[in-house]
Amino acid sequence: MGIFWFLYFVMNHSLMLAAGNTYYRCYSTGNFSSDSQYIRSRNSLLSALADGVKDQDGFYSTTAIVYPPTPLPDCLGLCRKDLISSDDCYNCISKSASDLSRNCPVQKQIVAWGADADCMVQCIPPATLKPQTDDTHPSEHACNATGVSAINLSRFGGTLANVTAKLAVKVAAEGTSSSFPSGYNEPQYFATEEAKLVDHLTIYAGGYCLPSLSASDCTACLKEAANQSDKYCNGKSGARIFTPGCVLRYELYPFYKSTKSVAPSPSVSPSSNTRKKSRAENRTAVFTIILPIISVVTLSVLIIGTRMILKKRKQHWDHKDDIVGAGSIESCFEFSFKTIRSATNDFSETNKLGQGGFGVVYRGRLPNGLLVAVKRLTCRTAHGEAEFKNEVQLVARLHHKNLVRLIGFCLGVKERILIYELALSGSLDHILFNSNRRENLTWKIRYNIIEGIARGLLYLHEESQLRIIHRDLKASNILLDASMNPKISDFGTARLFLEDHGSASRIVGTFGYMPPEYAKYGKISTKVDVFSFGVLLLEIVTGRKNSATNNPSRLEHLLSKAWKCWKEGQLLELIDPMLLREDGQVNDITRCIHIGLLCVQENVGCRPIMKDVVLVLEGCSQSLPSPSEPAYLMEIVSGEPSVSTMEQNLAWRSHASDTDQATSGLSSLSSAGFTSVNEVSFSHTYPEPR
Repeated sequence: MGIFWFLYFVMNHSLMLAAGNTYYRCYSTGNFSSDSQYIRSRNSLLSALADGVKDQDGFYSTTAIVYPPTPLPDCLGLCRKDLISSDDCYNCISKSASDLSRNCPVQKQIVAWGADADCMVQCIPPATLKPQTDDTHPSEHACNATGVSAINLSRFGGTLANVTAKLAVKVAAEGTSSSFPSGYNEPQYFATEEAKLVDHLTIYAGGYCLPSLSASDCTACLKEAANQSDKYCNGKSGARIFTPGCVLRYELYPFYKSTKSVAPSPSVSPSSNTRKKSRAENRTAVFTIILPIISVVTLSVLIIGTRMILKKRKQHWDHKDDIVGAGSIESCFEFSFKTIRSATNDFSETNKLGQGGFGVVYRGRLPNGLLVAVKRLTCRTAHGEAEFKNEVQLVARLHHKNLVRLIGFCLGVKERILIYELALSGSLDHILFNSNRRENLTWKIRYNIIEGIARGLLYLHEESQLRIIHRDLKASNILLDASMNPKISDFGTARLFLEDHGSASRIVGTFGYMPPEYAKYGKISTKVDVFSFGVLLLEIVTGRKNSATNNPSRLEHLLSKAWKCWKEGQLLELIDPMLLREDGQVNDITRCIHIGLLCVQENVGCRPIMKDVVLVLEGCSQSLPSPSEPAYLMEIVSGEPSVSTMEQNLAWRSHASDTDQATSGLSSLSSAGFTSVNEVSFSHTYPEPR
């Protein structure tokens, strides 16, 4: 990233002091709104810095992808070399990053330094927005309150100038001969210098630079910092000088930890000289033979070990690209497992929202305060791995207000985790099919939910950069935010399609929401989702599940009931009684029943496309054709059980044993998510039709 890290921050600015003495600066070179993609991305990167610095042994840098129209920031965290193996480093980065997120809510460029000059955190826009020239070298200073006595003052100034001058050269020299342990191919600038002032007083100085600076730039930065200390802290017993490129500190006590140990040489008595000389000659002979052997073996081990590490690292990144896709990370972030474990309180049972077919979902709070739903894959099956891969690659590239938003993921050797926005009002099924909570679903709210689901499906089918069939649309996969706006979730079973029709070798979905041509033969088209939408629409209007009953022998299919009421002109019997209490809504409700029956027709060609459904719901089209008979009312093939009989058997299984239930939905992404007890999701392989 070069010297731009240093040049970019030298602009008009204002220093502030956060609680706990973190020094930070919010630059006035441009702002974004607090809810913009840039600021959300910046805060997410800041929240992960402490873990990154700890994992990378003192230095961690993120170079974000420029994703039009909003560029994402570059952030870095750097600790003083003598602190990288201690908790002081992690705590300093964590606090500085947190203070920046809180105190610089909208600024593009921000920087913070630890109170004891032990770390630095920065975030700036990507390289394309960095200034190419700059003439100023701003610095901030923190001077000790105590001064040097008048007796020692004259000597103090000269000694300090000599110490800081040597230090500036020494730091640059150390950087050219050492790099970070984690493998960053950048210099690790840090050194200390000390000089005796008088018998009982010693000046201790330390400094470090950004790895992106050249050795000459590092020296120049520290010399300028020394000039600033002489200007602002003259005569003080200690000072800390902060700049965006380097940090300098001096005290009259040792404030740094030793990075090397020196053992004193023992005295040698004259009487033992002869014996020691003989032993020395013997050791020389032994070393002459053994050292070359040790050197060859050590070198061989290093070469083999390095090749193995590089090969393993390459396999890891190739595996990651294979799972999440090269383009999927542009709009969501990878979180460390430590961050997610902390966000969910170590995946505690109190934070557990629910459980699906391939994972457990937990409520969590990220370090920046954002509430999220965390789905942790618990079963590393081939289907589970495929659904994880499918979900990351699809949802990360979908952006619509009626689709659940994927915030990020965590990918480890043994972990597959997805992080979603949390739906505060829960999933639709827990409200719609609960007689007490359903009273809050007025017709206005239900109509808004119907419209939102329709628009979300239209986006998937025709308006997104991908063309997607969801294949498992149902009430438990509709999440509601705080304003009761619907969001379609669970894209683990979704499928890309390039043609209007095709076949699926593996049937996935939920019985009762799948049309017969898909459930029996695997024929797949957008009309699969249209059928599911029709069933869901009728459920919303009636307040009843498609096959809800506590007695399988008396099971009554919702589509059968709806068709019967339509033919007899008794639609009022079908409408949820809670809706009939509202005046002037009957015509709109019956029109929705009409749309629902059109969507669930047996004949695939007669079902409307979602574009037409949205137009009708928005009032742009008035005339509707008469619906034909719905699916699932007739025997499929002579001699085989009817779908109604199959549905009874499946419903009985769902009541008889919890272990037979295999819901794969993400209804638990809601803050009130639980698995539904009256629906059966399944996956099965059928031969394709000949």
